[in-house]
Amino acid sequence: ISLGEYLSYLFAHKLHPSKDLQHLIWHVITVHSVTDETLAQWPALYVTWKEADSLCRSLGKRLPTEAEWEKAARGPDGNRFPWGDTLPDSTLAMFGQHHVHEIPILAPVSSGEAGKSYYGIHHMAGNVAEWVGDCAKQGDCDERKIMGSSYRDGANAPLLGLHDTQDGDKAALDVGFRVVREM
Repeated sequence: ISLGEYLSYLFAHKLHPSKDLQHLIWHVITVHSVTDETLAQWPALYVTWKEADSLCRSLGKRLPTEAEWEKAARGPDGNRFPWGDTLPDSTLAMFGQHHVHEIPILAPVSSGEAGKSYYGIHHMAGNVAEWVGDCAKQGDCDERKIMGSSYRDGANAPLLGLHDTQDGDKAALDVGFRVVREM
């Protein structure tokens, strides 16, 4: 989901972006001269799990499970990286990219042809880590799972197989989400 799609969802539901996201947008537009069109193509970020889930449901879709996310990222052969086993570089994944003040440098959600997964999915490594539908602990869904790596991770970080958890009510600068397209 792009930042533009996420902001449109918030607007349509009369919701406001978080103060952190508002500040980030103001900063990158006024200080770094990033255009609205460029920002709209960034991945959604500063999104809580509950907001991601709600947006998916409004589209009649859902967040992927951890297993679905892994399969989409690794392909049928269990690749080390979405694109295969070649070590990552800047043509394959957006990582290690941020301004001195932790301002992200992100790629448009539909960019990165060379880094697509076996299934043709963009940015399964780098750009932003992603919420999945799974609870972090069985029976306790306050904590939710996050999959993958983000622009903040260095080139030496394993790009797949990274799992994290976070309170589903909290947003982070380097966490977004994607929706499942049923086949």
